[in-house]
Amino acid sequence: MVEVWFHYQSFCEAQESGYIDQMDIFDYSAVLGMAIRVNGSLKAIDDLPISKQIALLKDRPEEIIHTRPFDPFISSRAYIIRCHEIKQCLEPIPIELSGKDPQGYWMTVSALTLPSSRALVGLARIRTFHCPPISAYELSLELSVVRVAEQLRLFRLGYDASVPISDIDKWKKWFKLWEEYPC
Repeated sequence: MVEVWFHYQSFCEAQESGYIDQMDIFDYSAVLGMAIRVNGSLKAIDDLPISKQIALLKDRPEEIIHTRPFDPFISSRAYIIRCHEIKQCLEPIPIELSGKDPQGYWMTVSALTLPSSRALVGLARIRTFHCPPISAYELSLELSVVRVAEQLRLFRLGYDASVPISDIDKWKKWFKLWEEYPC
């Protein structure tokens, strides 16, 4: 997140200098990079000289992989999608419930249903703070997805922390209650 903060600062400076339109918004996940697979690993090519990047794009376009180098959460989302493709969970995107709890914290519950009719749950609770690149709401959402992805990894290793699917409905009721009676 520190790196995202510094990229945000550079973005603001570029806006102030007129290089980026004032109406554009900063989105760390929208920054795209390029990589190529070498011996089973991704190697970023963004830092190569432009002439080498262009040569790779011309000579090996089918091998170029677009990345999101400044999104610290993308790997968790990608893992969930891969698990969905092999039928380890029923959704490619977790069920996400968010709201402010009675103490004013942003809270998110992310859930993945399993073929066994149970669910894995990731929770995150974040106090409101001033960090322009990411809001407390967005951070609670992303951290809950990271946590449910970690629950999925552990589940696949044999550690079962799943809960009855009915627990998701209980969380929905809590969020509805908090919405009706805000702090």
